[in-house]
Amino acid sequence: MSAVIAFDTYAYVKKLCNANLPEAQASAHAEALKGLIETNLASKDDIKKLSKDISLELSDFKLEVNNELSKIRQEMSDFKQDVNQSLVEIRQEMSDFKQDINQSLAEFRQEMSDFKQDVNQSLAEFRQEISDLKQDVNQSLAKMETRILQSQNTMIKWVVALFIASTSINIALMKLL
Repeated sequence: MSAVIAFDTYAYVKKLCNANLPEAQASAHAEALKGLIETNLASKDDIKKLSKDISLELSDFKLEVNNELSKIRQEMSDFKQDVNQSLVEIRQEMSDFKQDINQSLAEFRQEMSDFKQDVNQSLAEFRQEISDLKQDVNQSLAKMETRILQSQNTMIKWVVALFIASTSINIALMKLL
């Protein structure tokens, strides 16, 4: 506090004395008030200087805040770029994974189709083998029936021939006897 505020102690003492205060007390009051004013009250110059100091500090503070905000904005921009890059990478990985899954599914479907064809082919071959076996069995049965019929016919011929021969022998024996 450089500038001193002008305080008229004489006029102050005179006013106190006019108010019936003893002059010694009035002088003590005036000196105390003068000391208080000189040490504790700020002058217009003090306020202007303080205002300039505050303006400078506020300007410095604004500059620091703006610098920090710029850093924060840059960090946020970098973070946003990192996040966007990560999202791009994740999307690519998901796309690759989806392609791998689709390829695996296509391969699995192809394998299942091939397996189905193999099973159908094996079933067709098995059915053909059963059909061939059935045909062979039917042919064998037909041959056996033919042989049985031939054997029956041969037996019947022999039985008839034996019957005729036996009857002829019996007749011849009856004539002889």
